[in-house]
Amino acid sequence: MIERLLIPSWNTPVRSVDDWNAELARLGHPPEVAREGSDELWLVLERVGARLLAVVEGPTLTAWHAEIDAEDPAPALAVIDQAAAALGWEVHDEDLDEDEDDENDR
Repeated sequence: MIERLLIPSWNTPVRSVDDWNAELARLGHPPEVAREGSDELWLVLERVGARLLAVVEGPTLTAWHAEIDAEDPAPALAVIDQAAAALGWEVHDEDLDEDEDDENDR
């Protein structure tokens, strides 16, 4: 599984789940909105094998935690990168960030 952390870029307007839903649909990948319990909301991109968990603080969407579980992750990564760029968000490779933290701890 590949994981990515999506966060707003500096001075980016606040974006909503609906903004992300619309942008992903515009890119040809309308997500399914799935809820797990009362506090978890996912956007599921079935065709490319990805899902995004909303990180919400109060009324504000602050991040997405993306999980890609596709045999070929390239299409999912491309869609996520394109949507993030269009909405003014950054995509971070969580595996690389963890490796950098491990090196800094030495």
